[in-house]
Amino acid sequence: MKPRNQTEIEILQQKVKTLEAKNSELETLEAKYLRLSEASFEALFISSNGYCIEQNHAAEKMFGYTNKEATEKKGTDFIAFEDREKVMANILTGFEKPYEAMALRKDGTKFPCRINGKMIPLDGKMVRVTSIRDLTNQKMAEKAIVESEERYRSLIDTSPVAIVVHRDGKLLFVNPAAIRMLGAVEANDLVGRNVLDLTHPNYHHIIASKIEKITKIGNILPLIEAKFIRLDGQEIEVEIQGSSIIYDGEPAIRSSARDITSRKQAENKLRESEEKYRELVENSPDSIVIYVDGRITFVNNECLKLMAAKTKEELLGKSVIQFVSEENRARVIERMKKIAIDVKPLPIEKEKFIRLDGSTVEVEVIAIAIQHENKPAVQLIIRDITLRNLAEAKLIQLSQAVEQSPASTLITDINGNIQYANQKFIDTTGYRIEEIIGKNPRMLKSGHTTKEEYRQLWHNITGGKEWSGEFLNRKKNGELYWELAIIAPIFDSNGIITHYLGVKEDISERKRTEKELIHAKERAQESDRLKSAFLSNMSHEIRTPMNGILGFAELMKQPRLSKEEQSEYIQTIEESCTRMLSIINDIVTISKVESGDMSLDLSHINVNVELKILCANYKSETTKKGISLECKMPLLKTDIILKTDKEKLSIIVNNIVRNAIKFTSKGCIEIGCNIKGAFLEFFVKDTGDGIPSHQKEFIFERFRQGSESITRNYEGAGLGLSISKAYVELLGGEIWVESQLGKGSIFYFTIPYTRF
Repeated sequence: MKPRNQTEIEILQQKVKTLEAKNSELETLEAKYLRLSEASFEALFISSNGYCIEQNHAAEKMFGYTNKEATEKKGTDFIAFEDREKVMANILTGFEKPYEAMALRKDGTKFPCRINGKMIPLDGKMVRVTSIRDLTNQKMAEKAIVESEERYRSLIDTSPVAIVVHRDGKLLFVNPAAIRMLGAVEANDLVGRNVLDLTHPNYHHIIASKIEKITKIGNILPLIEAKFIRLDGQEIEVEIQGSSIIYDGEPAIRSSARDITSRKQAENKLRESEEKYRELVENSPDSIVIYVDGRITFVNNECLKLMAAKTKEELLGKSVIQFVSEENRARVIERMKKIAIDVKPLPIEKEKFIRLDGSTVEVEVIAIAIQHENKPAVQLIIRDITLRNLAEAKLIQLSQAVEQSPASTLITDINGNIQYANQKFIDTTGYRIEEIIGKNPRMLKSGHTTKEEYRQLWHNITGGKEWSGEFLNRKKNGELYWELAIIAPIFDSNGIITHYLGVKEDISERKRTEKELIHAKERAQESDRLKSAFLSNMSHEIRTPMNGILGFAELMKQPRLSKEEQSEYIQTIEESCTRMLSIINDIVTISKVESGDMSLDLSHINVNVELKILCANYKSETTKKGISLECKMPLLKTDIILKTDKEKLSIIVNNIVRNAIKFTSKGCIEIGCNIKGAFLEFFVKDTGDGIPSHQKEFIFERFRQGSESITRNYEGAGLGLSISKAYVELLGGEIWVESQLGKGSIFYFTIPYTRF
């Protein structure tokens, strides 16, 4: 062999150096790889011939095997059984892209992971390096996102608010509420239509300008009111709010709309009601004054005449006390303090007022606690009784003249023995003239007049004064009768008493009439008080939800409201609208009851099902209040089919159950019915406040409540039970209540029942 030349030797030496450098570089890369693998958050495995030969610290934590334990395992032992074939298929096909599978820990638990594997040279042989990333948190996050999107979609689909998405004026999406509101059958009836085609022509320019503004600027459309035309041609009033969104990857507008037709009608009725009330107040023949903290804030036109004022400004802002006569001021101040504490209407009082011109006027005053401009106030109803007092004086004069006429006249001597009696006396008493002459009128005594009264009578007439009074006397036949008597002395020319004159009138009929009038007056006063209390409470009941509606509607105009705030405001408005609508419905219903304009719509209903549905409807409300609601039908083993007016029966039970929930703060409410002969006897039992015995007499009367003050603890117009009573009687049944104060109540009512 020939020796190699210098050049060949140099070339070989260079190759050796290159190989050494590559080996050195490879060792450096392996060291770096080992350091990186230990610092990695992913599990790293090095395997050869299917067995693990090395794992990093992250793999030890992730799977729970020590390094020694891991080296005794196959690579597929770290994979859940159901995914091992998939993993082996990827390995055998040399698939080097990441894929997902279920991993298996030492303790047998599984978790989702992403696997990435690659063949690399190590120590002169090819090994497989596999990285495994735990996807548990990622999967949970993805699941949460999906569930959130599903909930959001569910909220949109179940929302009572109509929600639509439109682009360039054309509808792209409508939720079920929008379909119902616009009178469509399905979404396809609306999708693709132009928004302006569904808008009343009078509002085209408003809607078009708002859409253009959102499209250009991309901000939120403030809450506005407009009018839509449903597919059936019916016009509805709506509240609309819109904002720009991205829909299917492109800009669009999402609008929410609420049908406010009923609210508008209610507002119009309320406005008309307030206008009528104000007209009644302004044109009242009585003077009406409202004061707050003792200072006048309102007077009607009649008050100007009463107080000799030319303008209302002369009275407004003045203290009430300055118009009360000085001798009565202390008493009036005490009355003002009393109504501020008790907030109950005060009885009628007579007062003397000082007019602006310095003259005085006698009046009757009724004081009622009310709310005026959201402040506690007192309303005074004032009646001028000057003319009445004059009339009463004239009546006294006339009655004296009549009483002293010879209608029934006696003349006695100074000892009281009868010397003369006219025919009227004979006709009245039944005695003949010869039976009474020389006799004392005591023969007519019935024992009703006291000795003290007779003593006062004789004291007056013997002292030269006349006496008048009433006697309950007895006729000859034993019949009692009342008479009004005026007895006066008769003087001779020397001023000496010689006789006594008695002028009497049979007032038995008048006594009966007076008794009836007193009863009628008491009923009238009670009716007037109830009317005043009802008007005051109704003003409060209507104004309270109206303030909620108007106040939160104003808040909705604020920009950049969060969804939570919008939802809260909308919920408050909805609750206020519901409360107002309930009041109006009750008033309309009681008006129909009053007018007799009620009819029955009979149908067959399943009592068991209806009661269970009712219990289910109130379950969330009672649960929220912390009380239980149970449906008990102990005697009804099978379905009971009742022919009756379903709507009226539902209203009866709902009114009673709502009352039970309102007045029950703890315990339970039971609803059920039993068969009682030819009737079904329904009952609603609660463990609430109970009803005082004196209130049971009028609990079913119209406009009556346990507390009739506007500051009572519970809301309502006091019509629910009266409506229920009217409906029960219309259906041919009866309603009553059993209750103990502080122990709860049981309301019963019956409905005629025929077995089928």
